[in-house]
Formats: sequence, C-alpha cells, structure tokens
Amino acid sequence: MQSTSVLLKQLEAHLQEEIGAQDRLFLVLSQHELALHGGRPPQNLHGAREFESEMAAAQVRGARRRALVSEVGRALSLPESKWTLESIVARGGELGLTTDRLGRQREDLRRSLAQVQRCARRCDRATKVQRALLAASLEALVGSRDARAHAEAGCLVDQEV
Repeated sequence: MQSTSVLLKQLEAHLQEEIGAQDRLFLVLSQHELALHGGRPPQNLHGAREFESEMAAAQVRGARRRALVSEVGRALSLPESKWTLESIVARGGELGLTTDRLGRQREDLRRSLAQVQRCARRCDRATKVQRALLAASLEALVGSRDARAHAEAGCLVDQEV
C-alpha cells in the first residue's frame, strides 16, 4: 500500500483533472446554450457530440475517483460512510498531513459543479421551450395534437429542386 502522503497527492492531481473537465463541460454547455438560443442545429449536433464525449470521460474519472477515495479513506482510518473530500481534508489535518491544497480544490470543484449545473438547467429550459414551440407549430399546421391526425396529415419534406 502506498503512503498516505502519496495517496493525497494523487487525489490532488485527480481533483485538478476533474476541475479542468468541469470547466470543459461548462464551455460545451455554454456553446450549446448559445446555439439553442440562436437556432443553429449543426452547432447543436456538434455540441451534443462533445457533450457525449465529456460524459463518457466522466464515467472513467468517476471509477478512478471512487477507487482513489476509498484507498485514501482506508489509509486515514476513516469509516466508509466518511469517505468524502471534507472528511479526508479534516482527518488529514488532524494527522498533521498537508491538506490545504486539497481543501481549496474541493471548493473550486464545488464552484465548477454549480456553474455546470446552472448552465445545464438553462439548456434544459431552452430545449423545453423549443419543443413546446415546435409542438404548437405542428398543431397549427395539422390542426390537432392527436397522434392519428398527425399520421393522416402527411409529413413535411425538405426537398431540393
């Protein structure tokens, strides 16, 4: 088993990577939000692909984080229910380990996550508004919200001559 100091340094490196990833995700979501408000579907599609890529990477980072936090928690003799960054910082400090940077990173990560969450909520609202507008437009064209009426009314075709 690695020394606790080495594990804490690895956790710091992981948190730095996670903060960077959240910043990238915020950028992707911000661009998607602008595309939603500007009605630019190709940019929406590109943003969706970038979002999917970031989310796939988040799965890998999440597994790595869980393993690292559990290793640090055990090294600090913390009960499993206390394997949080806050508890790790506090316990490390009690043991005389340097956890100042880890504490700052915890706060930076919290701010980044809140920023991403706010932007994701705005994107969600914009998407719902667009969906409602499209539904209302189709209802005006077809004359009904009934699914059978839509099927019997034909379809709109994008045709080049």
